[in-house]
Amino acid sequence: MLVRLKITLLRRGTSQVELARAIGRTPAHVSRLIRGHVRVRARDRRRIASFLGITEAQLFPRRKRRSRNRVRPSSS
Repeated sequence: MLVRLKITLLRRGTSQVELARAIGRTPAHVSRLIRGHVRVRARDRRRIASFLGITEAQLFPRRKRRSRNRVRPSSS
């Protein structure tokens, strides 16, 4: 779930419908974005951040990746 996006919309009093219109998507698509059911494309990230007047980094911070070299427990 894109909690930061949801919180930002609520704080600004902006609806998902308004955001959808501003970025050229349907309200249903914006709802799926917020719930994490679809990935946010780079173009949409830029448009959302621009519409809200903040940077992409503020809205979509990069997550630390998990190490792929995890040690697996041995099956004894």
